[in-house]
Parts: sequence; structure tokens; C-alpha cells
Amino acid sequence: MKKKRFRFQQLIMGLLLLTNLACMSDLDTDQVEDLVLHPILEASLIRLEIADIEASAGPLPIEVSDFLEYDGFQSGFVPNHLIRADIFFEFENSTAKIFQARIEFLNGNGQILDSQLFDIQSAVNTTPFITNRTITYEGEQISVITNTQIIRITASTNALPPSVIDNAKLEFKMSGKLYLEIE
Repeated sequence: MKKKRFRFQQLIMGLLLLTNLACMSDLDTDQVEDLVLHPILEASLIRLEIADIEASAGPLPIEVSDFLEYDGFQSGFVPNHLIRADIFFEFENSTAKIFQARIEFLNGNGQILDSQLFDIQSAVNTTPFITNRTITYEGEQISVITNTQIIRITASTNALPPSVIDNAKLEFKMSGKLYLEIE
């Protein structure tokens, strides 16, 4: 019994030794120099609601404008590593009015870097009209995103029919998906 136990222990020790030797290799620390990361960041950028405009709001056309000072793209990390940006726009109109909207990206001096126009149809009965668009900025166009400090939203209408929906409004949402490359 002692002999069998001794052989069994030798066999186990021998297998463990072979297993450890078989798994050993030199560690290549130079691999870290070739490492490239491609993180993707997603964020909601703007959400804006414009209450229904009443007929007594003034002479036509009526224009509503707002802006947001935005320095989210100004940090040293994002502009230095940004290779692509997908910007998603969505308008939801639950009013009986047809709108035209303009989104402008401006630099710190107020210079327009890019502008997007949207024709937004009125709601049908009680069903809101939804307009979606995605704009991709990459290559030389990426500077529009990295230099943007102000986002201006302007909506205008030439008609003021009364809405049949309670709490009717024009809602705007903007979000982004940023693709980075870090070496």
C-alpha cells in the first residue's frame, strides 16, 4: 500500500511539474506599445420643448429660438481622439402647426460651422408627427464637432391653427455617439 501511494504522489507531482513547464513563456511587454483602443461614448445632448403657440402670439411668421452653450467637445481628451461623431436629431410635433426648424453649430465667436434644416409636419388627429435624422461627421468634418461651443435651435411657423390635442408641443431631442481612437 505504501508503494502504490508513493507512486501515485510521484505521478501527481510529475504531472504538475510538466503542466507548469508547458504553460511558461516569455512575457512580451512590447505588446502594450501596439495597443489601440476604440471606445464609443453615447450621450443625450439636448432636450427642448416648445409649448403650443397661440393665435395671439403676434404677427406671422412666428419664430422661437434658443441656444445652449456647450463645451462638452472642448475638453482636451475628446478633440484629440475623436474620429467620428453620429449626431441624432428628433422632432416630435403634437400641434396642428407646420414648423421649419434650423439647428446651427457655432464656434465661440458665433460663426456658424454647420446648419441643418428640418421641415416638420403637423400632427394628424391625435398622432404626433415625428421627424428623425442622423448626421455623421468624420474626416475633415469632425472639426465641426470639436469646435462647437454653441448650439442654436430655431423653429418658425406661418400658420396658427388651434391644436386639438391637450398640452400640444414641439419637442426636440439631440443625442450623439462619439467614436474615439486612443493609441
